[in-house]
Amino acid sequence: MNCCNKINEVKKGGCSFLENPAKPTLEIVGGEAEQKIPRISDCIVFICMLSGKADITCHSFSKPVSIEENCIISIPRNASFAIRFTAAGQALIYYDREQICLCKRVVELQALKTEQIAGKPLKINEPIIDILHSFSDTVDLGLKCTKYYKLKMEELFILLFMYYTDDELYSLFQPAFSDNVAFKQIIIANRNKLFKVNDFASETHLSRDAFRKHFRDCFGTTPQEWILSERKQLILNELKSADAPIHEISAKCGFLSVPEFYNFCRKHFGKTPSELRKIQS
Repeated sequence: MNCCNKINEVKKGGCSFLENPAKPTLEIVGGEAEQKIPRISDCIVFICMLSGKADITCHSFSKPVSIEENCIISIPRNASFAIRFTAAGQALIYYDREQICLCKRVVELQALKTEQIAGKPLKINEPIIDILHSFSDTVDLGLKCTKYYKLKMEELFILLFMYYTDDELYSLFQPAFSDNVAFKQIIIANRNKLFKVNDFASETHLSRDAFRKHFRDCFGTTPQEWILSERKQLILNELKSADAPIHEISAKCGFLSVPEFYNFCRKHFGKTPSELRKIQS
């Protein structure tokens, strides 16, 4: 099976790598009882047991965690972990390098809880079980489409949010909270789109005060200072283009009128947009 999104040939045997073995997106690993498979990852990882049983060890877990067939558990980024099969079986390891598990709903969960929970498997029910086992089937068939696997994982996460309670989801996604990656992702994704603190707070579903505190903890500065710095850099970058009219740049940078844009530039740069453009070019 081939398409424009094809990936490297799937390996046959104990491990099936769907990309560069040094940095895979998805693995299907099989093992006999007592076999141990160690891994290190620079992103959030989800381990799904397709069959058998295993103990998961991770530096952020206080003790090994037992996981059974049709259960899922997550591992925080920058973690060393290992799967030790206690009964012969097969596990799916998904490396969420594109952070598709992170969304506004995850930030909402983070705002609801304060305690730290790690290493608690979630039992998977229908129809999510079918999605998990479809990975093994398509790997066996030799499917090489990276887009397909990404879409299937997105479908899995959507169904998780539909079928599980906040407490269950919080436990599963807790590793995403440990370094505030979900919060940071939303901020960075909107840095050239939003220009007011209240708009950012609304996007993260936090109150203004909670947002301010969370922002300082993550970025080490106030939202106002960060937004101002990012906006100034956006203006300078846009003015480098000799083709874009001033009124278009003004609108793109969040100003309601060109005079407002001129006043901002005079205040923060000591020059008009036209003068800045000459310097930038």
